[in-house]
Amino acid sequence: MSNIIYTSYGFGRPNNDDKYGKFHDEEWASVQRNKINTYCSNNNINLKVIDYDNRYMAKILSNFDSCNDVYSKSHSVYTLSAIAAILDFCDSEHDIFYWLHLDMAIKNPNINIFDVFKLNDDSIYCWSFDKALYSHDNNCYNEWEKCKLDMRKAVFNAFNIEFPEDTDSIHMVCNASNLIMNKNAALKIRDTILNTIDFINNTVDFIVIEETIIEVINILSENIVIKDISKVPTIGDYSGKPFPQTFKWENGDDPIETHNDAIFIHFWGKNKENIPAFYEAIK
Repeated sequence: MSNIIYTSYGFGRPNNDDKYGKFHDEEWASVQRNKINTYCSNNNINLKVIDYDNRYMAKILSNFDSCNDVYSKSHSVYTLSAIAAILDFCDSEHDIFYWLHLDMAIKNPNINIFDVFKLNDDSIYCWSFDKALYSHDNNCYNEWEKCKLDMRKAVFNAFNIEFPEDTDSIHMVCNASNLIMNKNAALKIRDTILNTIDFINNTVDFIVIEETIIEVINILSENIVIKDISKVPTIGDYSGKPFPQTFKWENGDDPIETHNDAIFIHFWGKNKENIPAFYEAIK
């Protein structure tokens, strides 16, 4: 089996009006580009960084938010680097795909992530995948869940596909900070995109994030199974333990119980700025 980690370069340059989500020149992003590269090199892991020149990301940057240049898109467009990575993986000779957010600090750099789990099926594994709260009544969604539902509906509307009636699938939401899949799963995603919601070859005017695409694919395709990453079987020293990742929340609180065993720690939100200090503290 040939494995590969994909990550994002960290897109966009901020202006005075939009600081959030523009990471091209951030110190933490520069640190992470080096740390992830070193981690993969030391563990003999193939690495590919999705940047402005990637063939699929270039199409996405052209087709979304087309009135702005590649450095000035909305944050949502840059999250689609995860989808570009999946499509790029489909063209590769690698068998197992691992999407790693750029803001995943590396706590245990000597442990190869591919040595701690084994895929046994063609499912797509994401950080979390669950039914949105209060999905029995659209009027009771919280603000973010309602926004995500509206983004799913926007994709259906843009491609003249009827949005289904109230079913469990339309309320499922994912967190795509990590994505793990084999080639068969990735090819199913590519086929669903190109045959149904082809934003790669068409200019679009809707706003989505990478998670929207995964959520829409879940609704559209009966052949695609999406699971929470906690369901990936762990092996070796990690057998029976939770998947070795955790959050470092924006308020700075210590992460949950997987912290000591975590290989990757997601520095969420504004906490990204603390990544350089994190590495200094564990020297």
